[in-house]
Order: sequence, then C-alpha cells, then structure tokens
Amino acid sequence: MPCTQTADGRAARPAAKLGSWLPQPDGWGEMSVEAQDAVPGFPLELYRAALRLRRELVRGEDLTWIEEAGGATAGALAFDCGGWRCAANLSAVPAPLPAGEVLLASSPCDGREPPPWTTVWLRGTETADATVG
Repeated sequence: MPCTQTADGRAARPAAKLGSWLPQPDGWGEMSVEAQDAVPGFPLELYRAALRLRRELVRGEDLTWIEEAGGATAGALAFDCGGWRCAANLSAVPAPLPAGEVLLASSPCDGREPPPWTTVWLRGTETADATVG
C-alpha cells in the first residue's frame, strides 16, 4: 500500500487532481507523509535517516559476515561492509551487538543488546569479528 501524502488520503499536487488509483483504507491517515513528517521514531523518518546515512557510509560492495554476531543468540546476524556494520536481531530475545558506534536502529535500543526484531547500523571498528557483550 503506498504511503499517501495527507492524513485524509489525498495525494500531493498535481497527483491530487488525478485522484487516487488505490484508495486509502479507513484509519490509515496516521501512516501518511503528513502525519509522520519530522516525527522521530516513525517509519518515514527512519527511512529518511537511513538514506542519508547510506550516502555517507556505502563505499563499495565488499561484505564480510561477522561470525560472532549476537553471541550465542540464534537468529542474530551481522555483516561488515567497508567501515559500517548492519546487525539484525531476528530472534525473540535481546542479542549483543558487534563492536561499533550505533548510528541507526529500527527500534529503541538501550545499551548494547537490541530488542527482538530490531536492525541496527553501526560505524565499524578495525576488528570485524569483535563482539561487545
């Protein structure tokens, strides 16, 4: 479902003149660009932050899996990609992050163990397989 521009389901101009090709379901106004714009923690702002960071961080296509990602937590994985890292906790329990400075998280992340179902971007360190527990 596309994200509409306004809380009442209208598209931005000039698209508003054409009408919606896919009507907005009732109650979805809170997911519009208008409702999410500049609100920390909402998906739109997370995506915008990720796009800004990606321009800064992506420097190539080399990817190295971090073997000790998540310690002994099944369902945790991480990779290093030329100076930045992505760690995903795809489990139902918190999992330790690999070493690095947290830059972005898909859920509130206190300390070094993101909650379940959370992905974190980190600025990497020299040692690709170091894990902070």
